[in-house]
Amino acid sequence: MRQKEFAKKRNIRPEKVVSVLEKYDRKITLAEAELILELSYKFAILCIEQVKNGGSENPSPKRMTPRNLYR
Repeated sequence: MRQKEFAKKRNIRPEKVVSVLEKYDRKITLAEAELILELSYKFAILCIEQVKNGGSENPSPKRMTPRNLYR
């Protein structure tokens, strides 16, 4: 449900993606631009959720050097 609400707020249109990529000599169709936008927005949702949740649930353990290494 959140993705549908988020999809309504899209500001970038496939036509804009095509025109921007044409400046860099990349020719894509409108269908390909829609797929690029869809994937980009999905990644954005994942990134936002990860930041909200504080990153990884299990933080990596601290690496400590064994005491007898320098003796």
